[in-house]
Amino acid sequence: MLFLTILYRDLNLLAEGLNKEFIPLFKGYEKAEIDWDYKELPEMQEDVLALVTAYSKAPVTPNELRIILEFERLDIDGMDTVLLMEIKSELMKLD
Repeated sequence: MLFLTILYRDLNLLAEGLNKEFIPLFKGYEKAEIDWDYKELPEMQEDVLALVTAYSKAPVTPNELRIILEFERLDIDGMDTVLLMEIKSELMKLD
């Protein structure tokens, strides 16, 4: 995790410098900005299993968890209701 923190910091410093000094040199691009999208590379993505494990113990709705994982929100009954661990395990048995 420390490696990613340092990498994010360095990439943000690079983007800041390029946006301030380099991009304005190009006519028509004066207001353009460089913004890194870290989630495009699998190596830069957060550990989804760790997120699911952590949030499965928290009082969040299934839709809130989907938003955290950057999935589409579902308009299905019960998706906006907080499920307790006991209920979740019972529902998993039905599946």
